Amino acid sequence: MMRWLLKMVLIIYWLGLMLWVGSLMTAGIAAMNTFGTLPDLGVRLDSYADYPSAEHGRLAAGMVMERNFFVVDVIQMLVVPLVIVTLLVQLFGFGMRLRRPANAIRTVSLLLAAGLFALYAFSLAPRMNRELRMYWSEAAAGQLEQAEIHRTKFERDHPRAESIMTINLFLLILGVGASAVAFVESSKPPKISNLETPKLLNKQ
Repeated sequence: MMRWLLKMVLIIYWLGLMLWVGSLMTAGIAAMNTFGTLPDLGVRLDSYADYPSAEHGRLAAGMVMERNFFVVDVIQMLVVPLVIVTLLVQLFGFGMRLRRPANAIRTVSLLLAAGLFALYAFSLAPRMNRELRMYWSEAAAGQLEQAEIHRTKFERDHPRAESIMTINLFLLILGVGASAVAFVESSKPPKISNLETPKLLNKQ
């Protein structure tokens, strides 16, 4: 029973890590390609006719990526708790020693990544989404000055969000590597001494 439970815990743990890393990498690649392509295609948005046409491509790219980032955030909301809970179960339920360097490294890196995501999700993201939507609304209404104010506020937080994503990706890669080492170490067979059996024991 315990062996079956451990297998389920490890399956959830590794699937969660895979989805967590994959979602961040996908978001980064999508943002790079979307903002590197749409602004140069001469996109025109009829609903933003009163907004400078040179900015339409960037507006369109932002709208596409807003949906992508929303999906990435939902994925992280689901998998981050699963990864942390299954990690703690491994350490305190199945006796994987925290004193081992690999376990210590993966625990610290994954807890830091979870903390940074919580900071982003509950503090930074709501404010950025509010300013972004106000920017779109004012731009559509032709209120250029107000649109620029909201755009400035959004762009003020954007580097912080980008830094959190970059740092988290690094922490997760570190956590994945340390996890692999931890499981290899835990599966090592006990060391067998190559020394000969003492002669006194052989006389028995």
